[in-house]
Parts: sequence; C-alpha cells; structure tokens
Amino acid sequence: MTRTGNQRLVLIGFPALLIGVVVCILWWPDFVPQASPGNESFPSLFGKGATCPQPRASERAAQRLERAARLHVERYPYDPEDGVRAAHLFMQSADCYRAVGAEAEVRRVEAVIKTLRLQIETDYASARLVLDRALRLGRWEIVDREIHRLLGMTRHLPEGTYARWLRETAGRAAAHARLPR
Repeated sequence: MTRTGNQRLVLIGFPALLIGVVVCILWWPDFVPQASPGNESFPSLFGKGATCPQPRASERAAQRLERAARLHVERYPYDPEDGVRAAHLFMQSADCYRAVGAEAEVRRVEAVIKTLRLQIETDYASARLVLDRALRLGRWEIVDREIHRLLGMTRHLPEGTYARWLRETAGRAAAHARLPR
C-alpha cells in the first residue's frame, strides 16, 4: 500500500476505535458486578473447627461421623445445606480421629475437608455474584433461585444482617414474580 492508502486506513480506523472505546466505557458499569447491600459483609460458612461430639472419642464414633458426612456430600448437589453440614461432620470426625491418635485418618479426612470446603466456598462466592448481577438486571427468577441457595448455605449460622437481607430480598423477588408482565 502507498502512504496515502495507509493514511486512509488510519483515518477510517481512528473513528471506529473511538466508537469502540465509548461503547466499552458505557457498557462497563453494567458488566462489573456491584456489591449489593447484603453482600457488603457476608458471613463465613465455616468456623475455626469442630470438636468431636462424643465425650469419650472413639474410632467408631469418628467412622460414624465420616459415613454421615459422605451421605450429606451425595445430597449436596440437590441441597446446599447438606454440603455445609457434610463439612462440619467431617471436621468432627477428624477431631475424633485426632483424639484417639489416628493421625493417618486425620490427614485423610482433612484432605477431604479441604477439597469440600473449597468447592462450597467457591459455590458460595458464585451464588453471591450471580445474585448481585440478577438483582441489577431485574432477573427475579434467578434472584429467587440464588437466594434459596444462599439461605441453605447460611442456615446453620446465627441470625445476622446478611440473613435478614437475604430474607427481605427473597420477599421482594416473590413480589416481583407475582406481578403481571
């Protein structure tokens, strides 16, 4: 191409680039999730740990807790509360194993706990982000689904600001779902 041809491309390309930048600037606020009032401080799903519920820990008690935890893990895809409950049962099982000196079992169960907690905490963060986005877009069916997921995950926690905000938002979502379209 000649120098004149390159200059024409630059003159044509510059306005297109400018339009693209303007579109991105206008679109960006809708793309970046904004924290909703309830998400400004959300509770942690897991405390520091759990203790063996048996006054006299035994390997048998640890095995029972571990079996119960595995049953809850199987139900986690259907009920988020079961995943959180499973993690707590695994933590209790690990503490029972620790109390009887079964260190190999403790390491095995702690590896399971680490994997499960990572999955649950990722799902928890994902649900909060999806909820924020759905609220901003007015997608009330998605708001309803994510709120119920989050309520299930936080049901074991003491009453707090986040739980109250979730319930209030669930009420708003239900009211919007009843409105004619």
